[in-house]
Amino acid sequence: MAGSNYDRLYAAAEALGSPPKELSLDQVLGKARELYAEMTSTKRDSASATMDYQCINVKGRASTPGDFNKPDRWNKSPAFIKLRPGGYRRLSAEERQSFARLWGKGEALLRRESFEPREWDTLRGK
Repeated sequence: MAGSNYDRLYAAAEALGSPPKELSLDQVLGKARELYAEMTSTKRDSASATMDYQCINVKGRASTPGDFNKPDRWNKSPAFIKLRPGGYRRLSAEERQSFARLWGKGEALLRRESFEPREWDTLRGK
């Protein structure tokens, strides 16, 4: 069973078919509420912040400028990519491995506050 709202949102996105499917925050939150009673009281803004923190390309994954330079201040295992405002896709296991490998090599794109999904695809050679 999922232990945190992050885990619940991740499981909901997986249950909805992402990847490859793009999902809205409302779809993911709705499915999470359907699957987990604990999510019924979760506010949309809270779920949005949780989702954004889990995105590889949203500046909310760091608290302040320079946080990516501190080893304990960035999200080390992001689970989503934000495709557009309110639109997300869960990262595949391979993408999560790529992120970890590229982060470990010091990839500059991943240390920017935000970047476009197409930049991620280009970086990965798609």
